[in-house]
Amino acid sequence: MPKIPAALTLFIAAILTGCASTVKKPDDNKAKQACISEVANKPTAVTHDTATQIASINPRHNANSVQTRRYSVIKTGPTQDQSQLLDVMITVTIPNNIHTIRETVKYLLKRSGYRMAPEPVQEQEVSQFLSKQLPSIHRKIGPMKLIDALNMLTSPAFILVDNPVKREIGYRLKSKYQPGVS
Repeated sequence: MPKIPAALTLFIAAILTGCASTVKKPDDNKAKQACISEVANKPTAVTHDTATQIASINPRHNANSVQTRRYSVIKTGPTQDQSQLLDVMITVTIPNNIHTIRETVKYLLKRSGYRMAPEPVQEQEVSQFLSKQLPSIHRKIGPMKLIDALNMLTSPAFILVDNPVKREIGYRLKSKYQPGVS
């Protein structure tokens, strides 16, 4: 739990106990001093509720941040890349030993936590397309999001199908490219 300066803790405690007021009255100073000294003599524990109230008092703090030093606040929680695995930014040069689009997709997914859907799930058109030679223009990819790179490899004929439950991706032929559709 981060340490909160003593003055801020006293101020918060005074607000929570109703000792602090924004309206000044002539005889109110003595009452405030008595109330603050009463609060100062009580042990104060900073709880989650107190931290939430600090956030409402001080706009620099919010429920997703922690004060690490006097003037340093860091955000807590997962980053966008950690929450959306396919939105991570990549810059990749595809090695020369990779020859097909399928191998390239597998290479891009290697450290993403995702894998390609099994062959039987893929349509015949998708399987044939993925076995084609990788165009040399696609050997250098990025900087771009992983999902954009995966879409780029198969555009414009295929749609990326993401299964976040199994963490698998596959492709589906767009309807306008289906056999027999004009």
